Amino acid sequence: MKSNTKIATLFSLMMVLFLDGMGQGIVFPILSQALIDPQQHVLIATATPEMRNLWYGILIGVFFLCWFIGAALLSDLSDKSGRKKALIICLIGSLLGNFVAALAFTLHSLWLLLVGRMLVGFTNGSQPIAQAAVVDISPKNKLSRYLGYVIMAVSIGLIAGPLIGGFLSDHDYVRWFSYSTPLYFAALLAFVNILLLIIYFKETGITKEKTQLKLTRALEIFVSAFRHPSVRFLSICYLLLQIGWSIYYIYISAFMVQKFNLSLRGVSILFAFVGVGLTFGLAVLPGIFEKQNFNRKHVTIFGYSILFLGLIFIVFPNKAIWPWIMIFPLTCGLALAYSFLISLYSNEVRPEKQGWIMGITSAIVALGAAIASFLEAVLSTLNVNFPYYATIVLIAIGISLMTRFKPKESER
Repeated sequence: MKSNTKIATLFSLMMVLFLDGMGQGIVFPILSQALIDPQQHVLIATATPEMRNLWYGILIGVFFLCWFIGAALLSDLSDKSGRKKALIICLIGSLLGNFVAALAFTLHSLWLLLVGRMLVGFTNGSQPIAQAAVVDISPKNKLSRYLGYVIMAVSIGLIAGPLIGGFLSDHDYVRWFSYSTPLYFAALLAFVNILLLIIYFKETGITKEKTQLKLTRALEIFVSAFRHPSVRFLSICYLLLQIGWSIYYIYISAFMVQKFNLSLRGVSILFAFVGVGLTFGLAVLPGIFEKQNFNRKHVTIFGYSILFLGLIFIVFPNKAIWPWIMIFPLTCGLALAYSFLISLYSNEVRPEKQGWIMGITSAIVALGAAIASFLEAVLSTLNVNFPYYATIVLIAIGISLMTRFKPKESER
């Protein structure tokens, strides 16, 4: 592969990963204002605060639920038909989903927005496919560097997403900006990415094995975890912890808008700080702790304990400054815990089962976020603090169970 073509190929894959990270955060500033703010009537003309909270949770929840169903299906498709076709399908879904969601704001249709979020969610499984494609094209002596690019691209997307969502939807910057603008922008980027993949990316990853595509594939992967005793126990811990973290991540913008009247610009900056904390926690902290040769289980518990303490300081002082102060330690703790928890999973199975075990962790992430969204939707209709009370309880139970987990001998 020629040098210029290789750079263009790598750039097109990095753009896929950037869009994946961006897509997770771009809607939070938009939805927290358009739905939660009682002064906004673009989607709901007249509704109680409880109904607004319920719809917020539903719109976030269907995205993650469709992601849970679609990610495994698209992963199997990439093995059956190749990475290129699967990635293009993901991007077409992103293009159409964001375009439909943008139209929903123009037409003031909540149901059309729901359809758009479902489309984006179902085709949001591009990250593992793009990551596998990066591995396919990487020279063996540069694999670590190329995988570092993967983390960098997703991290930049996580930080840029809420900033783009907040900036392009704020008509104080440009008169014709609206809630639709960032979604049209995301659709345009997806279209450009499709063209880059068609022109530069040569097909990789096709296997000779016959793969049957099934909508129930994600559920089968999740259920398979419970047939392996140590993986079953670890998965119960992780699901509880993931639901707890996801409630924080999904609800923080709505919480700040309702409780402290945070502006659209403020929500964007808040989520950008979340992205910075996650990036630092994923890219820097694991290396520091690994050099000290700490026990992986203990590091996992330590990270989640920081998350637990951060949540207590968010809820109980009842001051607007504390959620801001806690963002960095809380997200760093979560990212550190996640890195070492994944390594605990990996250690529980043989090398030939690594793909299976990583599929389980991905399924738990998506399912946990879906459950968290619907749980947050219900609890927030009762009291603004109730979702975070639930988060604190879930994480406390998860940490307690983790202390009883017995890793393989090599990890003790």
